[in-house]
Amino acid sequence: MIGETAAPPAPSHGSSERQRIARTIAAVFDEVLEQTECGLDDPFFRLGGDSMAGLRVLTRLHEEFGVGIQVADLYSHSTPLALADRLIELRSRADTWRRSVASTARRRRGKPLPLSLAQEGFYAIEKVTRGVGIFNSVLLMRLTGDVDAAALSDAIGDVVQRQTALRVQFGEEAGRAGQRLVDRPPVITRLDLRGRGEKALARLAKMEYLRGFDLSTEPPARFTVARMTDDGWALIVTVHHIAFDGMSQPILLDELAHAYRCRVGEASPRPPLRADYLDFAEWQRDVLRGDRLESHLEGLCEILRDPAPAIAPREADGNFASRIDDLLVPDRTARGMRQLAADCDSTIFIVLLAALTDFAYRRTKAERQLITVQTANRNWPGSEDMVGCFSNMLCVEVGVDPLAPPAEALARARTAMSRALRHEELPLDYALDLLSSRGRDLVAIGNMPQLGFTLQPVAEDRIDLPGCVMTAEAVQQGRENSDPTSFPLVVELGLTQQGLAGTTYRLLDMWPDDSFAQAEEELLAAFARFSV
Repeated sequence: MIGETAAPPAPSHGSSERQRIARTIAAVFDEVLEQTECGLDDPFFRLGGDSMAGLRVLTRLHEEFGVGIQVADLYSHSTPLALADRLIELRSRADTWRRSVASTARRRRGKPLPLSLAQEGFYAIEKVTRGVGIFNSVLLMRLTGDVDAAALSDAIGDVVQRQTALRVQFGEEAGRAGQRLVDRPPVITRLDLRGRGEKALARLAKMEYLRGFDLSTEPPARFTVARMTDDGWALIVTVHHIAFDGMSQPILLDELAHAYRCRVGEASPRPPLRADYLDFAEWQRDVLRGDRLESHLEGLCEILRDPAPAIAPREADGNFASRIDDLLVPDRTARGMRQLAADCDSTIFIVLLAALTDFAYRRTKAERQLITVQTANRNWPGSEDMVGCFSNMLCVEVGVDPLAPPAEALARARTAMSRALRHEELPLDYALDLLSSRGRDLVAIGNMPQLGFTLQPVAEDRIDLPGCVMTAEAVQQGRENSDPTSFPLVVELGLTQQGLAGTTYRLLDMWPDDSFAQAEEELLAAFARFSV
């Protein structure tokens, strides 16, 4: 995602220990990047690493050394030697994350446990919207071949049992929201759609988007298994965002595939997760307070100190009507952007961030640009294996020099993102609500970014299973809908084997007539300017 910045001076410690740790880190780089002979001074991103590979590196290093390293640490200490220095520095002050005795006791009594800070925001909106399905994620999986339907149903139950975020029930006690574990099998709807075709399946998937959850009486996940042909089945998984984020999708697919293999006798069950989402929620509540909390709030206020330039031609009227359109980046442009990233020892994420900054500058002529970037926020040890609501939005402030060459623009974007990542662990919505309660409403005074950006990783859309093949896709919302959380414009791109493709989300009242068609042309032109 982000390239490297200069690391601080190494702390004083034995050179032999530093070398030993650095060699281990280099071996982890080789393992994750599937290469050999990484040098101790070789930057991770120059070797071809990206944000997803970086998360795998952090997971392996936590397993090896028992210390939680942040994504920002990898960006600012990107060589094995620099990361060894940082790891040694962190050893003496690593946060505890294991389940507490009090937590275990509450679970045994069926007492409610706290919501995570991100869940708290979703729960508050859910109370107002009363079960409207605006926060649904819908996944469609197709299984073709000799499918064991009983094993598939059992596999669903195994995954729900293992991933606690999928089997909780929400409610309030003494005026405080909480969640309880529900120890009962998931409800699976079974249908026979043979002879009714793809249109029936498409209607079913659309209905799942529209049908909300009653989080006080049912878990935030439901499942439909439909037989389409004699050798074809479909599985629709609908999950509320209060328990699910973008990184959860590949985790859920992998968990389902492995559980199915176990049920047909072709694999062994995985060991229990070291912790679960409820542990994360308690940890987050415990550590994000006091000086740690205030430091994040001060950082956010500094980034959002002034009004954001208006990227859309009109102001919002508050009706939240939005539209989704496909966005396809030409293959030639996508290849050129990847090449620019390689030439500048950077990543495609930073190239896209720089291009979006250029696009926003040309629309607003403001040399201070603000962009909201979605991040995985999975620094907490063990979160890389969990289904749950971890993702966050970061406000990134980028300075623009309209005469600077692309390499300098990338450096500016990289520095800005590294600065924003220092505050990744504090959910943006929670921070904004807290500041508003203190009399500083950054949304009301117009200081929030007008442009949002998300880059999704390459998804494995085909999984070979014993006797059959499973393919998966995320079901998209309807073109026009209502979304109270939308920015004026959001660009969501996904990496594919061929290039870049995705969607744009925009508030209709802010883009009248053909104004967005022109903006889309300007956006693609900005991408082309950052292509070699």
